[in-house]
Amino acid sequence: FRLNKLLRISLAADKNFGNGWSGTVEAIFNKNINEIYYENVNILPPTVTLTGNGADTRRIYTTGNAPTRIPMRSNGVNPYQGNIFLLSNNKGPKGYSYNFTVGVSKVIPRSGFSFNANYTYGQSVTTYEGTSSQNNSQWNNMINALGRNFVTRSNSDFSLGHRITAYVSKKFTYAKGTLGTTVSLFYTGQSGEPMSYVYSNSLIRDVNNNNARDLIYIPTEAELAGMTFVASGGVTPDAQKAALNLYINSDKYLRENRGKYAERNGSRLPFTNIIDLSIKQDFNIKVGGKSYQFQLTYDVFNFGNMLNRNWGRTYFLGNFSSYGLIAVNSFTGTTPRYTFNTTNVGRTPWAISNTSVPSQASR
Repeated sequence: FRLNKLLRISLAADKNFGNGWSGTVEAIFNKNINEIYYENVNILPPTVTLTGNGADTRRIYTTGNAPTRIPMRSNGVNPYQGNIFLLSNNKGPKGYSYNFTVGVSKVIPRSGFSFNANYTYGQSVTTYEGTSSQNNSQWNNMINALGRNFVTRSNSDFSLGHRITAYVSKKFTYAKGTLGTTVSLFYTGQSGEPMSYVYSNSLIRDVNNNNARDLIYIPTEAELAGMTFVASGGVTPDAQKAALNLYINSDKYLRENRGKYAERNGSRLPFTNIIDLSIKQDFNIKVGGKSYQFQLTYDVFNFGNMLNRNWGRTYFLGNFSSYGLIAVNSFTGTTPRYTFNTTNVGRTPWAISNTSVPSQASR
């Protein structure tokens, strides 16, 4: 086992165009050399092949509650009912990330005007995020399609996407230079955080049947018609199928990926647009032949949302940024039986963030 190692390459260039204009271009590439990999070596491999689920014929561990532990004694008993993790270096494709930034600035010192705008695009893929302090959490909470002992490279939780930042500022000096007012506007446009579509309980069952970290198979309309649903909340199986088909067709990511497994972090929350306002008042006072300066600042974070509740909204999705779209009710042999909450049609997976953090607050 070798500790994590990273290769990083960066390239940047600045250019002064004259008359207060300047530009910047920067590119950064990161490549993992050594990556950590987790395996639970206390469970038997998956042997149950799904049927009646369209092209989804993945292997699962059990149709019951939890996977079978590896027999350790001659009588088949395993005294260690917990997980036993093997940590090694990833032997498959390694993670990488890159981002590219282009920016432009304009400064006119005599007029007190300044302007800056930047556009950045970034992408990041990884095997394991390595964000947890415990091996158990690292393995249990890994969202994937084939089981946590078969994790492959996927979109990172921290994949940036598109980001636009800009500001414009103007200082007004008056009263013979004794007073000055600076008004600044700051804009941040950001792709929503990555999200995944999962079952609301476990299909693969390499942890237990309640673990909601298994990526869904997005059925075609014909495959959906052949899947098994059971009545739930007074709603018939056919009505649930029709509602699920409507939901899939109304979501761009799901609609464009029918007949495939949903990708980890394959979709995103909505793009956010935030405008902040800052007003600075400068005072220059002479007392006894000496000059004194002080400044008062008034900041309004998410100024747009203060003006209109439909502007500047930020969004939130819990459950490790995943949405449980379909529930696994039970099995008939090796065929899963599902339910779908029809009241989810017309709703979004995410909610409007109501945090009180000033820089992120919205309503």
